[in-house]
Amino acid sequence: MAHAFIGAGQCGCGIVDAMFSHKNMFKIATPIVINSATQDLMNLENLNKKYWIGVSKTHGFVDGVTEGFDELVVGGFGKDPVKGSEIIKSHYSNLKKTLKERIEGMGKDRRSAPVVFLAVGLGGGTGSGTSPFVARAIKELFDIPVIAIGVLPAVKEGDITAWNAWRCLNELFDYVDAYILVDNERISHLESMESMFKQYNMYVAQSLIDILLGTILEKIRPSDYALNPPVIDIQDIITAITFKSGLKSKPGFATLSRVSDRIRPFSRYLIPFGGYQKVNVDSLIERSFKRMTLKDVKPDDCMKSLAMLRVPSYYLKRKGRINTNAVFQLLKERTESHETHFGIAITKKNLASITLLVTYMPSVLKRLKELEELATEHEKVSTKLFDAYGGGLKAEESTGAKKTEIEIKMHEYEEEFIPKKEKEKKHEETKKPREKEVKKPGKAEKPKKEIKEKSKVDKELLNELEVWVLSEIAEEAKIKLATGMLKGEAVEIISGSKKVTPSLVLKVLDAQEETAKIKKARDVLLNIDKGRVKPEKEIKEKLKINKKLLNELTLPILTEIAKKAKIEIKSGAKKGDVSSTIHKSEKLTPSLVLKVLEKQKETQKIKRVKDELLKSEEKEEKKKPAKKEKTKPEISKKEIEWKKNKSSILGQTATPALIDIAYASGIDAKRTWPKYKIVNELEKSEKITPSLILDILAGRTETPRIKRVKEELMKYV
Repeated sequence: MAHAFIGAGQCGCGIVDAMFSHKNMFKIATPIVINSATQDLMNLENLNKKYWIGVSKTHGFVDGVTEGFDELVVGGFGKDPVKGSEIIKSHYSNLKKTLKERIEGMGKDRRSAPVVFLAVGLGGGTGSGTSPFVARAIKELFDIPVIAIGVLPAVKEGDITAWNAWRCLNELFDYVDAYILVDNERISHLESMESMFKQYNMYVAQSLIDILLGTILEKIRPSDYALNPPVIDIQDIITAITFKSGLKSKPGFATLSRVSDRIRPFSRYLIPFGGYQKVNVDSLIERSFKRMTLKDVKPDDCMKSLAMLRVPSYYLKRKGRINTNAVFQLLKERTESHETHFGIAITKKNLASITLLVTYMPSVLKRLKELEELATEHEKVSTKLFDAYGGGLKAEESTGAKKTEIEIKMHEYEEEFIPKKEKEKKHEETKKPREKEVKKPGKAEKPKKEIKEKSKVDKELLNELEVWVLSEIAEEAKIKLATGMLKGEAVEIISGSKKVTPSLVLKVLDAQEETAKIKKARDVLLNIDKGRVKPEKEIKEKLKINKKLLNELTLPILTEIAKKAKIEIKSGAKKGDVSSTIHKSEKLTPSLVLKVLEKQKETQKIKRVKDELLKSEEKEEKKKPAKKEKTKPEISKKEIEWKKNKSSILGQTATPALIDIAYASGIDAKRTWPKYKIVNELEKSEKITPSLILDILAGRTETPRIKRVKEELMKYV
């Protein structure tokens, strides 16, 4: 099976031509170049006439080997995609027939393409006018994944090209599975931007070549190496650049980068062995994040990532092997949904390279917002591309009815763009716009400075919490959050509300399973007295006492305290340095030190330190206002019965539904897992409630089994 690479217009054809400068590409892919100008096709260096398709205003789509081709294909569309679209529409059946023959082949050469890559310069006439029809034809003919490689015009190219690009992105939206964006703004600072197009095309092409060859021709067999290195395939690529929920999906917006290092000096090139240098993979990754094909992207905003590391086989052997797990964890930390795909391929070159594909939601990409604004200056534009993900660019200017329409639309998608590992929480939809908060009479306003300090603390805390925890805080505070809202936007709204107090957040956190992040947030909140951060002087005095006490302890005990508090200590550090490091940490509390000392053999020094710590804790307790004793909420009979029968009900549920329930509750269940394993994982989780299961089953076809399970669940709601 060969993939298909289709270039539409001058820019798209240039990218595909650059890709096939690597002769191995012909072994795994079929190239097709479509243009309305014969001269542009003749300028291609690697693709001859048998790969051409001309666009003729009178004859439609013309095969490149047709006699008199240059007389039929005589001119472009002059950056007018609308004019081009009208011509292509009248020859659409001709386009489908031509593409079917090229992609399927004829006779003994019949084959099918698993994926089609469609390269296009979004700001031109032929490319942006033709590509939506090409994508549509591929979907209608083969119903296979279509990945658009779209080149955004630079700002200085004007509002007409911006309008063309924005129109094309929206036209492609219904037919492509993902966008890989390349940005001319990255080279717009050069005096002659056009002179760099060929080199820029080669950079994009080489990045794609590395990933594709690494998944097919250069793919390794992990069993051949003691290291058992990770590998990726074409399905990993598709997963990494699309957003899916069940059977529904929407395109992701990805950007590319590639960085390489020479790992053998020139002097060793003639010697077939030895001389390999250490590969600094961390440096390769950090530099690649700075060389993305899209301008103004923040690595921390990305939702998914894919990386292909290409190295000589030496680095997969015991002596020179790379810590692949560390590389994977580093990439995972950079993605908001913690979804990353990482593979290694072998190269015969004396280079180590890493190629990244990083995927974003459209609402966080500044260049798309900039493009839409520039396009609007030329003519009114569609906002489909943003609306489909839960909101346009200027939501604050749209009407309440428009917002509600978008929210309902997103509700129907079952919050498909919230990552699987984050809890999918259903929000109650409302047609009323959010009401402004009304000040209650008789209550004195808090000083502005105090409110500012409180908000700042709350915001830092909220950024540490997971999306579903934020949703529960908002629900507890009766704050409406729009469906599909990004984490950053939710944090802004929650932190800005006067309803969100430390005690309210603590109440929500107390009901969660304690993780490191939740524990950290609770510790900070416990240091807040009635919404006011304790004076700096008071904190410093407390730490000063702790430091004196720390100096009384031995190095092994200090090391144990650091370990308990998760404070990093340099290997071989002296006692004084360890004591200072621990003392500076905010994680250090008297109760933590006491826990460590309780396990030690009691000496005079340890007894003295414990007595001092207990005294300091008593003083702190006296300063605090008396707290009302909290009574634990009584567990209802329904809840008791639910816990008793939970396993039995889950066992009656079909496996596909169980997997959906697992995803909705943040459990990463694999489709290869046996049913009993999924049931066991679900049974352990406190997040599995009758209401959650009913929500999932409501979206499935009602079989007698599902009907029976739903009736059983209704007893516990």
